Amino acid sequence: MVARRGAGGELSYWQQQLTEVAPLNLPTDRPRPSVQTSHGAHMFLQLSQELTEGLKQMSQQEGVTLFMTLLSAFQVLLGHYSGQEDIAVGTR
Repeated sequence: MVARRGAGGELSYWQQQLTEVAPLNLPTDRPRPSVQTSHGAHMFLQLSQELTEGLKQMSQQEGVTLFMTLLSAFQVLLGHYSGQEDIAVGTR
């Protein structure tokens, strides 16, 4: 495998760091295919202006970005539905 340079260092470094991370096991409303792929989907969600402003204010008070706040909420949601304590989410 050829390691590519990225913002966080060598790709091989992160692959090694993440070898112990268990796959996310979310319940589904239909059977999983026998051969799983990494294909995903996307969904658009628009938050109200009032909620967005409240989240921005809370983020600023905590000294974090709005992105960090929303990512944390997403990870809490994934943890709730999966029952897993360690959740790894990649972003770009």
